[in-house]
Amino acid sequence: MTSKPTTTTKAREDFLAPLDEQAYRKSSTSDMANPRNWSVAKKRLLFAALMSSSLLADGAMTWGATLVVTQAENWGVSINYSATSMNYGILLQGFGGIFAVPFIEAYGRLPIWFWSQVVTMFMVLGATLSTSYPVFTTFRSLQGFFGTVPQVVGLSIIHDMYPPKDWPRMINIWASTFLVGPFLGPAIAGYLLVASQYHWIIPFGVLTALYGLSTILIILFGYETYYHQSDNSNPANRSPLMKRIYAFIGLNNNNTHLDKPSTLVSESSRLLKLIFRLPLLLTGISTMINFCWPIGITATVETFLHAPPYMFDEIQAASMRFAGVIGAVSGYVFGYFFNEWIYKHYQSKNNITQKTGNNDELGRTASENSSVQVADALVSFSSAHGEQQHQVSSPSSSGWRPEYRLHGVWIPVASLAGGLITYGLTLNFQKSWLGLAFGWIMVNLGMVGSTVAITAYTLEKYPSHSTTVSAILNMWRTCGGFSVGYFQASWIARNGVGVVFGVQAAVVVAGVVVFVVPVFVLAGRRWA
Repeated sequence: MTSKPTTTTKAREDFLAPLDEQAYRKSSTSDMANPRNWSVAKKRLLFAALMSSSLLADGAMTWGATLVVTQAENWGVSINYSATSMNYGILLQGFGGIFAVPFIEAYGRLPIWFWSQVVTMFMVLGATLSTSYPVFTTFRSLQGFFGTVPQVVGLSIIHDMYPPKDWPRMINIWASTFLVGPFLGPAIAGYLLVASQYHWIIPFGVLTALYGLSTILIILFGYETYYHQSDNSNPANRSPLMKRIYAFIGLNNNNTHLDKPSTLVSESSRLLKLIFRLPLLLTGISTMINFCWPIGITATVETFLHAPPYMFDEIQAASMRFAGVIGAVSGYVFGYFFNEWIYKHYQSKNNITQKTGNNDELGRTASENSSVQVADALVSFSSAHGEQQHQVSSPSSSGWRPEYRLHGVWIPVASLAGGLITYGLTLNFQKSWLGLAFGWIMVNLGMVGSTVAITAYTLEKYPSHSTTVSAILNMWRTCGGFSVGYFQASWIARNGVGVVFGVQAAVVVAGVVVFVVPVFVLAGRRWA
């Protein structure tokens, strides 16, 4: 006998209803202004342009990590001081993403994406032509502020352009740029430095050209993906060329149907409120801690590799960066499958079921992917434009809790702490570089693996604010990376690498206890 659905179960069904792919198709199957009805080729070309700019966001910011020794010699400063040229840029990446969110909602995706890329290209050009450390650092800082936009706008573009069943797959592909970029960029720059006979301007000239290429791809293949059925964003009296120009400008083109000033105010207010929501604040601080030490390794490893007993040349030091790539990809793969296991485990334990209909297919697709809750989070994205917000799941009806996602943190944090100890002891006792590589792999596995779990939790917890939540986590991530460059070198000089990396490992473990465990406690009180 089938029991009558409870109110909370009905609310969940209502929430999941927009995920029905057939409902999306019925809404406007013949309207080619709807990005979901665009041709496969058009979507792929736009996505390729997005991937190029997203890869440069982190990859270009750490591009100079393998050039600090040469730059220090040219400018007559210490290597440690030269390495801090990236710090402000890393910090401003987080605040640049926060700053961009209200403008993306008010003016559309394309103009903010395009013009930030143009400005970033000129900032990199300015850094290339700089003749002093202060000027170079200024341009690099501005590069970080404007260059982070693709990491924020990408989620919106994927939501606009693809049906729900494709969200997890496309997000996974897009997110891969965040994994390899920070390590691939310095490796390429190091190879170019050797090929140019140690003229650091050449690698930065190549980086400027890469930004130029990415900008050209946006011009050729970029389109506004915001769509609203009642929105007439393509007036009939405009020629195709003028429509294209107005889309890039974003003004007087009605890229979105929203009132610009009120949207900027409301989105900014919502952003500030979310930053200080206790669950998001606690997990954000944990993310900052987990990113602090790995980014510190990325920024300072060059100074260790060129010093005794390793004495790496530029090619060897650049190649060492692939240890970071291996670790990041390993963490992503772990998070991918472990996140899936968590969902299936609690599904069988609590007999979590989806209702019949097309939502069954979506639930199956989601449960087979580690980004299931990222897709669920994107469901309510449209509520950021004024629709009613719904809770993802009801504890009383399904047995599923968003906090279960945080169980994916424990193993990665153990790997992160163990990797820091391995890395520090290898340096302290001057053992083989293989110890450094293995420790770095463990560190990055833990960093990315823990971030996958925290991101899945926060996006499920606040589904109607997915883009904003992503920007907030990005801010916490970069705050950690910014800070470590200023105190790690002097700390090591004062206490030694063994003590420093041992303390860092202890801080990582303590951070989980202090900032992640309370999230379970707070949630438990609410469930009681």
